[in-house]
Amino acid sequence: MRPSDRFLPVALALALLAAPAFAADKPASKSGGKLLTRDELRACMQQEQGNKARADEIVKFQAELDQGKTAISQEDAALKAAVAGVNPDDEAAVTALKARAQALDDQIDAYNRRLPQFNDLTQSLEASRAEYKAKCADRKYDEKDYFAIKRGK
Repeated sequence: MRPSDRFLPVALALALLAAPAFAADKPASKSGGKLLTRDELRACMQQEQGNKARADEIVKFQAELDQGKTAISQEDAALKAAVAGVNPDDEAAVTALKARAQALDDQIDAYNRRLPQFNDLTQSLEASRAEYKAKCADRKYDEKDYFAIKRGK
């Protein structure tokens, strides 16, 4: 067996692996349908970036809500412990506890006022994702258009 015969299968395998790299002029999607125009592709890419930014905003918002909930829980536990140890005849201590309880109620109200905003953000993101899926996901596009948009054209 000649040495070149031993490397023939390797050479063929490498050629087959490299073949898709030479097919760069083909659209980048596997599904059927009309190619996205450059403007449609640009809009899809902007929507995808907007969705990612909105998702990041929601994650931050959720972290803030979680921190607020933790602070409320800690203050609630501390207030319950303080109530258990207060002398009911000590008007100053009772007044201080009432003030603390009112501050906790205000904190809870502020937390609850933020929940609809969070829900609106998540619903908006889900609607945008559904729109992206319907208009953009799995649609064919010309890779030349994609890279032209990336270059700012």
